[in-house]
Amino acid sequence: MNIILSKKDLVGLNASKALKSRYIEFDDLLEFKGESELNLFISKHESESRLKCFSCHSAGNFSKADFGGKSGILSVSNALVQSACFLKLKELLFPLGLSKLAVLEATHHGPSLDSPCLFLEVGSTKKEHGDSEYCKILAQTADYIYGNYSDIIDKNAVCAIGIGGGHYSYSFSKMVDKGVCIGHICPDYHLKDLDKEMFIQMIDKTAPKPSLVLINKKINKDIFVSYCKEMGLDWMVV
Repeated sequence: MNIILSKKDLVGLNASKALKSRYIEFDDLLEFKGESELNLFISKHESESRLKCFSCHSAGNFSKADFGGKSGILSVSNALVQSACFLKLKELLFPLGLSKLAVLEATHHGPSLDSPCLFLEVGSTKKEHGDSEYCKILAQTADYIYGNYSDIIDKNAVCAIGIGGGHYSYSFSKMVDKGVCIGHICPDYHLKDLDKEMFIQMIDKTAPKPSLVLINKKINKDIFVSYCKEMGLDWMVV
C-alpha cells in the first residue's frame, strides 16, 4: 500500500515528521494517478464551517468534478480499511478527550482511481493544520493501517454504503462503533445525482461488496429501498 502526502500542505509536512512508514510525496493529491492495493492520503481538511475534526473519507464525484478526478466517477472504497481508520482515530484521540471529533465524511473529490483510496484529514483551520500533535495522530493512524493492513482486510464483517445525511456522517459513524464497516457515503446534497446507475456504482466500488444499505431516517427512502429489493440487498434506516 501507499501513504501519500504533500509537503506543500502543512498537515502533510507535519505528519511526515512523525511517520514511521515509508511514504510518497505528491503535490496534487486530488490528481494522483498511481494504483496500489490501497492509497492512503494524509491531508488538511478545510470547510466554511471551520469545524474542528479528525476525519476519513472515500474519494469520488457524484456529479461534476470540481476538485479533481472525473465527473460522475467514484474511486474504490475499502469499507474495512475506512472503518479501521476511523476507529483508530477515536482510540488515539480518547486520551486527549477528543474522540468525539472523529467522524466519517461523505465521499467527495478526486482522484479517480480503480484501486481503493482513503483520505485521512485534520481541520478545519490553520490552527489545527499547524498542530504537530494533531498531525502526529494522523501519522500514527496511517502507520497502524500500514502495519496491520493484511489483518484489516481479512476481517469478516458486515459491509455497507450510506445514503443521506450531512457531509459529516455522524449517524453512520455510530454504526461503525457497532461493528458495521462503511464504504461510500452519499450525502443529502447529492441525492439528486443518486440515480440507479450511481447507486450501483456505490455498491460495485465498495469492497468487500456490501450486503447492507444504511439510509438516513430524515430522507425519503422509497426509491432506495426499491433499488435494494431489486439487487437483493438488506437496508436499515438509521
